[in-house]
Amino acid sequence: SQYVNLLSQESSVFNNNFTQHGATALSAMRSAVITIKSTSFENTTPSNSNNIIGYEENGQSPYPRNLQNEGHANRRSSVITVLTKALQSNDVQVLLRRDINSGINDATINGVCFDICSLDEFAHQNNLDSKQSIAFQSICSSFMLSFLTDLTTDVSQNDREFYQSLLESKGAKQQLLLCVTGPGGSGKSHIVKCCRLYCKSFCDAIGKPFDFSVFPVTATSNSAASLLQGKTIHTAALINNTYISMELSSDVNWTTTKVLIIDEISLADKKLFPVLDKNLRILTGNRDLLYGGIHIVFIGDFMQLAPVNGSPIFSSFDDIHWHGSLNGAVFLDQGNHRFRNDPEWGEILQRVQVGDVTEDDITKINQRLLDKVQLPDLVDCTEKKIVYGCFTNKRRNEITNACFLQFVSQNSPRFESVEEPLAETLLIKGLVSKENKDVGPEFHKLLWGMCGDNNISVKGNTKIDPCLKLIKGSPLMINSNTEKARKLCKGTMGNYVGVRWKEGCTPQIENYNGYKVFAANIYDLECLIMKLACTGQMVELKPEEFSVEMKLPGSASVIKGFKMAQFAVNMSLATTGHKLQGMTMDILILAEISLVPNWLYVVLSRVTTLKGLYLMQPLSKEMFKRLSRNLREELLFLRGLEQRLLGSL
Repeated sequence: SQYVNLLSQESSVFNNNFTQHGATALSAMRSAVITIKSTSFENTTPSNSNNIIGYEENGQSPYPRNLQNEGHANRRSSVITVLTKALQSNDVQVLLRRDINSGINDATINGVCFDICSLDEFAHQNNLDSKQSIAFQSICSSFMLSFLTDLTTDVSQNDREFYQSLLESKGAKQQLLLCVTGPGGSGKSHIVKCCRLYCKSFCDAIGKPFDFSVFPVTATSNSAASLLQGKTIHTAALINNTYISMELSSDVNWTTTKVLIIDEISLADKKLFPVLDKNLRILTGNRDLLYGGIHIVFIGDFMQLAPVNGSPIFSSFDDIHWHGSLNGAVFLDQGNHRFRNDPEWGEILQRVQVGDVTEDDITKINQRLLDKVQLPDLVDCTEKKIVYGCFTNKRRNEITNACFLQFVSQNSPRFESVEEPLAETLLIKGLVSKENKDVGPEFHKLLWGMCGDNNISVKGNTKIDPCLKLIKGSPLMINSNTEKARKLCKGTMGNYVGVRWKEGCTPQIENYNGYKVFAANIYDLECLIMKLACTGQMVELKPEEFSVEMKLPGSASVIKGFKMAQFAVNMSLATTGHKLQGMTMDILILAEISLVPNWLYVVLSRVTTLKGLYLMQPLSKEMFKRLSRNLREELLFLRGLEQRLLGSL
């Protein structure tokens, strides 16, 4: 009541004693505030929203396009014919030709044309190093083996046994349970993209359907799933459901699944694995087979962040779902592709990863302090990948507000001026109600002027910003799964393009810390237009209504029972470490430091060069800890699996 009464006496939401105090505090970090360049978008027409994600549905493929896969359903070849082409190599070429009695010098076999190259050739074309090639060939060979051993496939027993032995020499297994691990930037995501494309080309060549259900790509976090244009494993495998059946609606038809990818496995709680096993047995119908008998590829780096509320899989070693069942591992340690333009930075990060940093390393990193170097003058967020690394959402909001105020103070007219506000900026005010009744202007003033998305939450750890502060081109992240039917899932990244106003509605003029800024109430807007980072397509987002819990600044109590209407997006110029895991950035400003194990390594390893790193406070050698005993034992276990896999090839 004290907050509300004081704020209601002020004439403006953003020009009062509360926000003036905030503006004074923000001015102290002026040297660390990036100046965003407003972006003009030539075409703001939304694309067909049903064809957004996935190379199988979109002509602008995010995957390597060495193979042209369209139209193969009408020019089908036998499994044996396609395997002959796929398994060509210097080691087996003569044997294959003798066995098939058919030339394979070109892409035409028995009069049928199809576009698939050998596994070896594809790996070479896509610049896979030796370890990446082993992982790629093991996954794709196991995928192809699933079709070969399918009893409905018209293949003689002799051919089946012969080609099975060849596939096994490439790393195939009856049920592959493989861990692919390596530091940030070692090419884990590139392997996934290559495997999906090659397996699609195989299905096209033999006339079999290929969709997300055949090769589901998932991750343990929303942001990681979005980067791979996949889904979370919790959504795909109904992990949080109390009742599971084959008839239950799911995003995946598990009866057709051949290979399952699970990325960012370090974030998985060890309790996930038995639940995943139980659910996949039910969803596939193969109740007697571990994980329903499907191939699973676990991808991640256990030297990155551990589960937020749980225990990592290596907290014990007596389980059957990981240590008792994995049959392969590959360490991607043949070079780091992310740091190819600054290999010295990559070497420093290798020492950071294991807690073996030197004083010289710390000295070089601290040369990037903002009292020694300056931020770029103007940054276009659609051309440069830039982020502030934060540990808390409160710090995220402080950074976002500071960057918006910086842009407004440099570009917008003073409030007393006769000039019009800039069209490039917009405040979007969410509206709160209780039992379909408005709560009044005073309470809204408090939310808009004092609260950020760290104060407003929805069940499931979703954060809602009561007042979005947008600049054209600024980075956004979708924070709801309401639009997942259009493949716009939580964690999807993009850039703000503009809004569409409802008929008869026009922007208001707001006094934002003494500057003129356009503003809108959420119900004045038809939609928000966003350009997707993954495809470059324009999409429209409609306002949503959320049941929220609110915690006001300076108060420990939580206010419940309210609903808020707002767009389901958050500003992502500043991001926490868990959302950063898996990303690659051109510019990273370390705005906050956490001593949570591996947090500093995860954040620092996002940026591709040391010159792209900026520090708001110095680092010290004591901040970097050595690996725990359990983690060292886990790495030894995985190395043993890798040695056995390499010995079998």
